[in-house]
Amino acid sequence: MYEQFEVIPFLNKTASSPQNGRVHISSEDAKWCLDIVDGRVLFAAHSLQYLIALESILPTLGYGAALPVYRRLTQHLYKQRNIEEHGLEALTWPSTILGVLVQQNTLTLQQAENVLVKLTEDAVESLLGLTSATVTWHPMPTGLWYGTTNGTYISALLKHLSTRLQAWQPVCDRIYSPYQRPYCENPDELYQPVPQGLLPQPMLKALVRLMQGSTIRQLAQSVKQDETRFAKLLYPYIQHRVIKLWPPMPPFDRLPWLPGEQLPAKSVASVPTENIVTNRAANHSLVPDTYPVTSTKTLLTNKYNKLGNNTQLPVTNQRETNNHRPSVTNGVVTKQPDTNKLPTSRASKFSGVAQSSTEAKSRHLIICIDDSQAMLEQIDSYLDSERFELKTIVDPVASVSKICAMKPDLVLMDVSMPSINGNSLCQILKRSYMFKHVPIIMISANASPLNKATAQSSGATDYLEKPFSKEQLMNVINTYLENDIGSI
Repeated sequence: MYEQFEVIPFLNKTASSPQNGRVHISSEDAKWCLDIVDGRVLFAAHSLQYLIALESILPTLGYGAALPVYRRLTQHLYKQRNIEEHGLEALTWPSTILGVLVQQNTLTLQQAENVLVKLTEDAVESLLGLTSATVTWHPMPTGLWYGTTNGTYISALLKHLSTRLQAWQPVCDRIYSPYQRPYCENPDELYQPVPQGLLPQPMLKALVRLMQGSTIRQLAQSVKQDETRFAKLLYPYIQHRVIKLWPPMPPFDRLPWLPGEQLPAKSVASVPTENIVTNRAANHSLVPDTYPVTSTKTLLTNKYNKLGNNTQLPVTNQRETNNHRPSVTNGVVTKQPDTNKLPTSRASKFSGVAQSSTEAKSRHLIICIDDSQAMLEQIDSYLDSERFELKTIVDPVASVSKICAMKPDLVLMDVSMPSINGNSLCQILKRSYMFKHVPIIMISANASPLNKATAQSSGATDYLEKPFSKEQLMNVINTYLENDIGSI
């Protein structure tokens, strides 16, 4: 049974207690693990951090050279263990990877300790808004590689948390999580003065270009600012709706909200911040498909000039059903089903509004990325519209945020494109946890062993050689997608 819980009183009590060991803190949405020895926290993690936190922390601390080894290790770990593990099973992943990086001399012990401190701060800070939980103590596991490290003194951690909590308070009526995602709906509004807005117009416009679905935390890291200070800089623009906020993407929508002095703790998930004024617990509807958390800084910088000035609203998954013809929105072409040919029970799922999150999925969503319109039309003709929904993209650089927002079941991608190499785009997508398990099939006229190996190292799932028949295409698709989904 969950009992009342507040992290600062808990840590105060723990600091004055001689009790050592591993403490598990469990709520309805997440779990935390803290290894405590002699008034120090050696390591802390929560079940929603997974390994994505390391990909952000390593370059932040200047250890970016360790990322290639880290990525190889994570790929091996995903193959060896069930990536769908949640809760306590997932808590050891970051420390396990760090231990291996130390063993391989990729990181020094001191560097690994520094990473542990950042992981601990992140995990314990996420406890701030938790109001009820179960707390259980267990003996400290033996043989931990970090068992002799200094850790973080609880007194110092308390001081850090209190400072962070105070820093968040001025913006907590609008910003309740560092994982919220800013966007600008109307770039023309950037030219209008905003009361108390301190960002020069060129800097604000450049920042909007960098957003593209990134979180407040990621944007702060990109511009090398503390996230609370960065949030305060954004706040006037959010307050006057020049910049708006999408809620955190799963799984980070399950973390407790930052506590505000006038606002209750989290009671519902995925609430659009622009609807929140004084009561976060209001029962708003869930938002449609939105941008995922983008973990790669490359996406935010290398493609800076190609992304353009306009940041569009995330693509909703609304389906027009009047005619069996593709719809075109911002360069993204969607093949629509012919509802006249669908059974009544199935046709009702395409009745003009986004499909309910509780409703059974009726078709596989496939994204096809190719600069050749002829190839896109050929693939379109091969796919059965009753089984598949197809979205085709000819300019992936301009549409990269939309690709992420679509949440496809499978991606078909040409290797040779003028705007970006398919292998590079595959790497960008695979660095986001949203695409960790999405099959990406590379298409190329050159199926040499070297090209196949390059695609595989980029994260591609399979390789399809041009020209290909309908049977060859369907064999590849059916390998990675079940024949029957939902109620079909």
